[in-house]
Amino acid sequence: MHQPEGDKLISIRTEEIDAMTGLPLITSNITVYSDLRYKMHSNGVQLSIKETSDITKSDTFVSFGEVLNVLARVKSLTVGSKARLEVAAKILDPLTDSITDEEIRLVATFVTEQLRLACKLPRSRSYSPFLLGAAVVWDRISPKLYETLYMSNIFCLPHSRTLRRLTSALQVNAGLDSSTMAYLGLRIEKLEPRECLVNLAMDEVYTAQCMELAGGRMYGQTAGKITKTLFCTHINSVAGCMYNMERGNPGKMAYKLTDKVLRPSVLERVNVGLAAAATDETTTAALRHFEEHVPDCQGFADTAEFLELIRRWFNTCNVKSEHMARRLNDKSRVALRSGCEDSDKSLDFLSKFGNYMRSFHDIVGSKQMSKDTCMAVFYCSRGLAGLAKYLLETYSDLLNYVLLGKIQSDHIERHFGHLRKISGGNYWSSVRQFMENEAVIRIKSLIWWSGFPPAEIAKKMAPSQQEHQFEDMKVVDDLVEAARQAEHEELDDSTKAALGHIAGYLAHSATKSSKCTACADLMVDREVTLVNVTFETDKTNGAEGIYRSFTQLLDRGKLLAPSRLAITSTLDICQIWRCLVKSESTRRQLLTTHLPRKVFVDVVTKLESNDVELDATNCNQGHSTIGLKKRMAGALFNLFAGNMVRDVNSDIHAKRKSGEATVHCTRTQCDDKRRKLTGVKRS
Repeated sequence: MHQPEGDKLISIRTEEIDAMTGLPLITSNITVYSDLRYKMHSNGVQLSIKETSDITKSDTFVSFGEVLNVLARVKSLTVGSKARLEVAAKILDPLTDSITDEEIRLVATFVTEQLRLACKLPRSRSYSPFLLGAAVVWDRISPKLYETLYMSNIFCLPHSRTLRRLTSALQVNAGLDSSTMAYLGLRIEKLEPRECLVNLAMDEVYTAQCMELAGGRMYGQTAGKITKTLFCTHINSVAGCMYNMERGNPGKMAYKLTDKVLRPSVLERVNVGLAAAATDETTTAALRHFEEHVPDCQGFADTAEFLELIRRWFNTCNVKSEHMARRLNDKSRVALRSGCEDSDKSLDFLSKFGNYMRSFHDIVGSKQMSKDTCMAVFYCSRGLAGLAKYLLETYSDLLNYVLLGKIQSDHIERHFGHLRKISGGNYWSSVRQFMENEAVIRIKSLIWWSGFPPAEIAKKMAPSQQEHQFEDMKVVDDLVEAARQAEHEELDDSTKAALGHIAGYLAHSATKSSKCTACADLMVDREVTLVNVTFETDKTNGAEGIYRSFTQLLDRGKLLAPSRLAITSTLDICQIWRCLVKSESTRRQLLTTHLPRKVFVDVVTKLESNDVELDATNCNQGHSTIGLKKRMAGALFNLFAGNMVRDVNSDIHAKRKSGEATVHCTRTQCDDKRRKLTGVKRS
């Protein structure tokens, strides 16, 4: 209960003189209020009433003897490091609220939280949305580095398992599924009406051609083909000769022209900075100057005029600030408004320039732009002009002006770069990396920008996860029916030998993970000793010998022999897998579900539920073998799917034919990498 200053009855303190400053320092203090409630402080730290619970029955004094006893207790108490850290955090709290500089405020907030987290045990720590959003990105960029930081005890960070649970609520799938719609609903929930006017950018991004298996899901295959590109959408709110003439001069007019600008490499051609340097106003002014004052420079003015048109079009399409025209004193960079003469001129120029580029390809000449380039400029100009007019006329109550620089592909390209950065700077990121990185960005966006607490995110995303489970359950029924109608094929001896070895591994895994030794004994045949067997066995012992032949070749004395139950279960699960992946339709149904491994386990469970012999098989403790069968189905799915992924990746690798070396070519792969990074031309 807060007590005003006037209600203080008495303050009893002990002081010491600081040897350095000569000022008195309060080492212990007891403040007694008018209702005989009291507070204790030691070295500036407030002490809990629990410290004197054996002296006073409540937080009020009854007798003067209690006051003396409490004062003696306070003098004898020592303040721990945790209490001092809490005091330091309280001192920083007002500072974090009053700092206007965003960078300093974030540092102060981080320090304050770290001080409080250091006072608690790891399992009792509660992390702020700010730290969770940052940690989930750090862990994704470099898991090993994050683990090093976590184990170093320099920072108090959430465990990687906590971050996995956080991102598991936002599962990213191909297409516009329910989880994506739920995520978009959460983002829009915190936006103002004018912020709901958005730009939808669409583009393709190249991915590494490979398949991956992670978490029971397969990535990198679409409609039975390896994925080469991802079609992505991004939503954001709308609110040559002259170079040689000046080469070597200490003072240049076209100072931005370099050999890289005039003759860029393939990758450098998409560099906006180089394109802007070629059309800079200093370049066009220098062209006009040379035609007027330097002989044999006829035609430079025509080139300058064409470059000025391109530059004006570039400036008009890249206005990103309301005050850019005033700051740069350039009317071609005005923000588009209704009833503004300069805005009308910019819109009219966009339309005319687009029509000009549409007919530019038909101009007779030796060197022309491609038709695709000309039509791209035409459609872009027409679309931007029409969109600006539509926004200004339809949403005049929400928008005062339109910035065309906010409606372009820069945002989605920046998003692609961010996804690659989270992958550790890998340009050829795989489909799995793109999907998982997108989930990290989404969870960070909901925590940081939309302000949702992690618990609320999981709660609001639960309906979409239930919808995914319902969709998977329908697929399970279809796959069960397909597996029942399929014909089982006879396995060859090599496959049987491999499955027998796999059954032994599953038996070994069961003995380690199962707490019931009787259940483990069902998986292991302890009476059988692995002996030398060959494929040329007679019919009496050949069936058993085939399954143990491969294991015997690898045995050094401690491998386990699987029981008949383990071998039979492994064969049954293998037959179910082969039935499902043999047909293109059932394979696609299985692998395109949200959780393929769980779906496969459910299919096996339903098919085996009609097995009377299996249902009647229990261990000595009465435990059913259904649980063992589920674990085996999950482990075998990982094995079979992993082998499928390796086969597909091997086929992809085999199709990559390396170039044949010749005596006329000294180009190597290292030279290509060096040239790509430095931009050096091939000699």
